[in-house]
Amino acid sequence: MKYKGSTFEYKEERNADLLDAYKREMASNSNISLTEIAERIANSPSRRFWVSEERATIVVSSMLKGDSLSTMNATKREMFQEIYRRYIVYHKQHPTLTKREIIFHICNEEAPKWYLTPKSVIVLLHKVRKEARKKCYESRKRRLRFMFSL
Repeated sequence: MKYKGSTFEYKEERNADLLDAYKREMASNSNISLTEIAERIANSPSRRFWVSEERATIVVSSMLKGDSLSTMNATKREMFQEIYRRYIVYHKQHPTLTKREIIFHICNEEAPKWYLTPKSVIVLLHKVRKEARKKCYESRKRRLRFMFSL
């Protein structure tokens, strides 16, 4: 279903939200391990469904045809089933809207959780925190460029 080499257009937004969720968890209790933080983040509500509208449309269309999601990872399957459930309800309430319009609204609604495993959250956090440190270093280097020009 998904093509090799496809990219995720909301990656930077998701990473920023993930870093914010990490900072909130650290602020609420700094004496917990990274695995506990990852579990809390994975099960906490998210600002939106972190999937592109195009991908959600493709999967919902295949679900409407009766195709199975058995080959899909369990957390992704759960996310698409939630999107599909909301699609059915939204379509009954607003029959004049197109499938793409409905899915656009659904994808931008608050999601009940992140639909990531705690291991995935840890991997993403390591990448995001590394990128944040690099941006901070580059910013500091630009600000103090006279010291680095030697």
